[in-house]
Amino acid sequence: MSRSLTGGRLAWGAFVAAQFADAFTTVVGLELAGVREANPLAAAAVEAFGAPAGLALLSLVVVGVVTAVTEVGIVVLRYRGESDAWVRGGVRALGYGIPVATSLAAAAHNAVLLASVAA
Repeated sequence: MSRSLTGGRLAWGAFVAAQFADAFTTVVGLELAGVREANPLAAAAVEAFGAPAGLALLSLVVVGVVTAVTEVGIVVLRYRGESDAWVRGGVRALGYGIPVATSLAAAAHNAVLLASVAA
């Protein structure tokens, strides 16, 4: 297994884990703490399908879109003759890293909110 492939899987796994943390803390807040969803897209998914199913579906869509955009970007770079592994690593670092940071920030915000509601 190449180092780039391993790094790509690690980045993707971190993204999926961060997305799960955000969705999980959101479901806990909605179902147990009685808070409301501030994200209009997530609120619409929750309204249409309920908290667990709506957020799971939305998370799957987000993971699919981010993965497609990131990996297609790498294919385009290869097609254009860019074969350096560090470039692919950079694309994955940005393509997955920004969503990881965003999802972790949302999960942390949710956790703080849950702690304040429980106190």
